[in-house]
Amino acid sequence: MAQVEFKNLKKSFGDVEVVKQFDLKVQDGEFLVLLGPSGCGKSTILRMLAGLENITSGDVIVGDRVVNDVDAKERDLAMVFQSYALYPHMTVYENIAFALKLKGMKKPDIDTEVRKAAKMLELEPLLDRKPKELSGGQRQRVAMGRAMVRTPKVFLFDEPLSNLDAKLRGTMRDEIKTLHRTLKTTTIYVTHDQIEAMTLANRVVILKDGYIEQVGTPEEVFRHPANEFVAQFIGNPSMNLLDGKIELHGDKYIVDLGQETLTVPSRFHDKIRSGQAVRVGIRPTDIYLRSNHIEHDQIQSFTVSIKDKELLGANMLLKTQIGEQHLLVEASIVDTDSSAITDIVWDINELHLFDKENGRSLASV
Repeated sequence: MAQVEFKNLKKSFGDVEVVKQFDLKVQDGEFLVLLGPSGCGKSTILRMLAGLENITSGDVIVGDRVVNDVDAKERDLAMVFQSYALYPHMTVYENIAFALKLKGMKKPDIDTEVRKAAKMLELEPLLDRKPKELSGGQRQRVAMGRAMVRTPKVFLFDEPLSNLDAKLRGTMRDEIKTLHRTLKTTTIYVTHDQIEAMTLANRVVILKDGYIEQVGTPEEVFRHPANEFVAQFIGNPSMNLLDGKIELHGDKYIVDLGQETLTVPSRFHDKIRSGQAVRVGIRPTDIYLRSNHIEHDQIQSFTVSIKDKELLGANMLLKTQIGEQHLLVEASIVDTDSSAITDIVWDINELHLFDKENGRSLASV
């Protein structure tokens, strides 16, 4: 195992800057997830670490060794790809054993390692099959087994579950989590799926346009987003963002939302000014049709019009409108009715304020 460090890492393809600045230290044994939309640079960062892409500038350090000019096969890293990348003419056993054969390991030792990995990944009944005879989840487990037997310093996963159906992705997430808990190997995992990030990671790195937007535990990035992008990227359904303007009424600040006003919690008072344009953030799950479970002095009440409804299973997603602005409310089915107008309350302790000019959270100012 080893820690990994990126120092001022940059990558350009011609005139196009894909990774503009990436500085990060991954602790020994940590499970780190690089999360972001397509084109943010996350897979490129992983491929530079693996030695599959040249570095434009900066350093990649594995353990205490700068690996910028080290061949990929000499970096002691194991990568699991989105496409599985199995040899179609080889059996499961041969695919897992291939890297060990290249290292010149003796046959009895290879057999021991292959069967140990196969047992952990429940591949023992499949060892004589070819990849074409396997399901997508089984192929991905073979790819994981091939990486495991190498006992690398670092595991790299490049969107390994994106080709699988939803149920199988859940199963494979559990297997990857169990694998990391068992082997305790430093792991860097790339995905655009926030559910994968939130369920697997010790820490999440959220990327946008080649820059880091925020680094933190899953709980930190969900509960304390650094800016509007993170606030809306993390969480499903996305956080509501309402345009407003700060006004001072006596010794209290309010946000004018147009047809409604909102009292600003005192924790923001030293970070805002009268006349400031802001965006108010509230998650749909922090808005309620009933207020019995919230302290009365911690709620804000509004009247909204319901424009549409979506069934989420046990809950209903209400698409409402507050003045001219749209507001999503996730409510229990038993609380909803067919009314076009309804009263809602939200917990002001869960309120977020963002500076409209730069999108940054005012909680961190």
